[in-house]
Order: sequence, then structure tokens, then C-alpha cells
Amino acid sequence: VMEYVPSIKVNNYAKLDDAGVTVEDREYLAEALAHSYLRQFCSNKFFSTDPHPGNLGIEVFEDGRAPRMVFYDFGQACS
Repeated sequence: VMEYVPSIKVNNYAKLDDAGVTVEDREYLAEALAHSYLRQFCSNKFFSTDPHPGNLGIEVFEDGRAPRMVFYDFGQACS
């Protein structure tokens, strides 16, 4: 473990709703996830091979910043 980042699991819709994550936020996060994987594949040539909902979270901020995708568990990765 490098760092603990509190987040809401990507498939916990009730908690995401309670945290104020909007449809627009979810669209932004989906695009961010796609861009993240493209960067991992094409630029970094190192990527997580285990992207299930238990390894993806959404970090929500109370200061108005957009929510952020959190990747957990890079124990299964490939280069």
C-alpha cells in the first residue's frame, strides 16, 4: 500500500448519489477512465489488468472540485 485514498466504490450508486455525484460527473469520470487506460496502454506501457468495481473508486471533494477516479490494487499489472 502506497497511500490510503478514501473513495466510494464505482458501483455504489446510492453513496455516489448521496455524495452529490451528478450525471455530468459520471460522464466526466467515464471519460477520465477511458483516457487513463489509453495513457496506461499507449504512453506508459504499464497497466492494471484487474479493473473490476472493487478496484475502482470515486474520490469526492467537499470544496467544489470535480470527483476523481481512484485505482486500487496494482498487484496484477502488465507491461
